[in-house]
Amino acid sequence: MISEYPKNKERIMITSIYKARIADFKDFIVEKVAELPKLPKMKVTFGKSVKTAQNEAILNFSDLHMGGEFKNSYNSYNYNTAVERVTKLTEEVIKYCKEFNVRRLNILNLGDCISGAIHETLRYEQQIDVVSQTMKAAELVADMLNNLQVAAPEITYRSVSDNHSRITPDKTKSIEIENFSRVIDWFIKERLKDTKIKFIDDNLDYGIGKFNLMNGKRVMFAHGHQDNKHSVVQDFTAVAREIPDYIILAHYHSSAEKTFNSTKVFVNGSIIGCDSYAYGKRLFGEPEQKLLIFNDNNVVDININLK
Repeated sequence: MISEYPKNKERIMITSIYKARIADFKDFIVEKVAELPKLPKMKVTFGKSVKTAQNEAILNFSDLHMGGEFKNSYNSYNYNTAVERVTKLTEEVIKYCKEFNVRRLNILNLGDCISGAIHETLRYEQQIDVVSQTMKAAELVADMLNNLQVAAPEITYRSVSDNHSRITPDKTKSIEIENFSRVIDWFIKERLKDTKIKFIDDNLDYGIGKFNLMNGKRVMFAHGHQDNKHSVVQDFTAVAREIPDYIILAHYHSSAEKTFNSTKVFVNGSIIGCDSYAYGKRLFGEPEQKLLIFNDNNVVDININLK
């Protein structure tokens, strides 16, 4: 017990230093956001029918991989492509939410907003460094959220950590809390603090989220890098101590849906589409994102093609 005391004391000291640095970093972000031009103020008006409607939607947003740049015979991608695809996604989500009379739009940021530096090969395909990737991705997501305010009377935002945003390339030494995705969240929360968007922090941990829809159905979500889509139902049931009705993952860059007993698993596509890694593995998927619309026990699964 005596021999462990110095280690425990050292761990507490390191944790205190880390928290202090995080606080300083948040203050720095607040200062930088204050220097930016204000985002356009959205004029939002909704009729009584949509304000009292029971239709609810989930936008699965993932795998932007900001900073990636490549061109192959199947797909090409750079910063301008990312902006174009997010713009199209925003327009399509607004259109479908209005068409289905959606009262609440839940936005799930499922991660991999940046290309990161987890593989050496990624560095050969990047336009910009990781810090610049993070800031550009954060501003693009903030702009998207700002515009999505016209989609529904109620807007919520949740997020989870991922693998491409990890600070340490070696995943065996990575700590889930040390993730650039947290910087993106800090930025957009500060950027959109005067809007109607509700930023909700009720995850089970940094990597797994859980919430209930208005109809009482249970939703769980994660990026997917720590999960097997064929066994995720039993794993998530164990961690939540209850059976989820819906599970949402990303990471695989290919849209899918599968039912396991009473649980539906939805796998989101990617914004980046088929990059050089996927091309080499002969994995040819279109850039797309899922918008799920819920009405009672019915689910409309919309794959929005971004090409």
